Amino acid sequence: MTPRDTLDSARESAKRLMQIDDELAVMRARIGGQGTGMGPKIDHSVILDVMRTVDDCIVSEGDLPYEREICAEYVDDGWVVVFGMDNLMREEGMDDNTRAAVIHAIALRYLYAMQWDEISQCIRFDNMSTRKVCETALTWANEKGMARIKEATNG
Repeated sequence: MTPRDTLDSARESAKRLMQIDDELAVMRARIGGQGTGMGPKIDHSVILDVMRTVDDCIVSEGDLPYEREICAEYVDDGWVVVFGMDNLMREEGMDDNTRAAVIHAIALRYLYAMQWDEISQCIRFDNMSTRKVCETALTWANEKGMARIKEATNG
């Protein structure tokens, strides 16, 4: 797997982690928001709906942590690439400000799954420059290879 492939997997996993959190929040809100009330008349269909929602939530909360764990591992692999790239750029004498902007942009894009326009605002580059800088850095990282990136992470 190349550094770019690793970061692409990390991005997809970061997006899925956000979806998992949203799914769990919605399920928990649905459970908490549906009460049967204490009135004299009980609507049994509401009780069945709440029970079904609780069952769905229990199943999801059982499955989603496992999926979350797998996604988190991909994101961790992405961090290895980012730290390795940072160390290699430092070793090769890249200007600290430029290196920081490049690493920041890559981390925001691939580990936080942000959109290009949001990243551009954060690092104060225009949208096209942000994309070009990231593309150049990823091409450079792929040329270095995953083994060298990992080695730089530990060094």
